[in-house]
Amino acid sequence: MDCQPSRLAAYWVYLQLLIMTVCGLQQFSQRPQNLDVIKGQMAVIKCAVENRKGNIQWAKGSTNPIML
Repeated sequence: MDCQPSRLAAYWVYLQLLIMTVCGLQQFSQRPQNLDVIKGQMAVIKCAVENRKGNIQWAKGSTNPIML
């Protein structure tokens, strides 16, 4: 590794960007759980997403996804 001050500064910036990228990933903090309901009843599927960017889309077995 080159230890010149300009190289160290570049490595530091790269490391900070890498840490910010890793820490900024979207992920479930509460995962959806399986749910059994009788046909026609309302179902509420709860989830929570950390570092949410944009919309969440539900699309299992449907051509009309639900956007949250």
